[in-house]
Amino acid sequence: MLGKLLKGWDGYATVPLRFAVGLGFIAHGLGKFGSSPGLDGFTGMLTGLGVPAPSFFAFLVALIELVGGAFVLLGLFTRYSSASLAVVIVFAIVLVKISKGFMAVWEPDLLYLAGALSLVFTGAGNWSIDEALGWDY
Repeated sequence: MLGKLLKGWDGYATVPLRFAVGLGFIAHGLGKFGSSPGLDGFTGMLTGLGVPAPSFFAFLVALIELVGGAFVLLGLFTRYSSASLAVVIVFAIVLVKISKGFMAVWEPDLLYLAGALSLVFTGAGNWSIDEALGWDY
C-alpha cells in the first residue's frame, strides 16, 4: 500500500540524502577552515600520518569537503562532487579511523560513504540544479 501511495515520488529520494550528506561535509570543511585546530591542526595531523605535502592536502581536503558538500546540497555537479567526497572518506577511513574501531569512529564515515556513492550512482534527482539545467552526468 505504501508503495502505491509513493509511486512517482522516487525522484525525490535523493533530496534528504543530498541534504544530510551535503550539510555533513560542509560542517567538516568549515571546521577545517575555522579556528582551533583548523587547517593548521589538520595539517599537523596529516604530517604525523606521513602524508606527503600535508599543507597542500589539508587545504585540498577542506576545499573538497566545503565546496563538494555545498554542490551536493544544491544538486550541482552531483555525481562528480559525490565521487570526490567518497574518495576523501575512503582515505579518512584507511589512514585515520580503521584502527579505532567500527562503532566508535568509522561507522558514521561508512554512512557518509554510502550516501556519497548512492549519489554517484543516482545523480541529484529532483529539486536540484542539475535537474533544472537538464544535466545528468
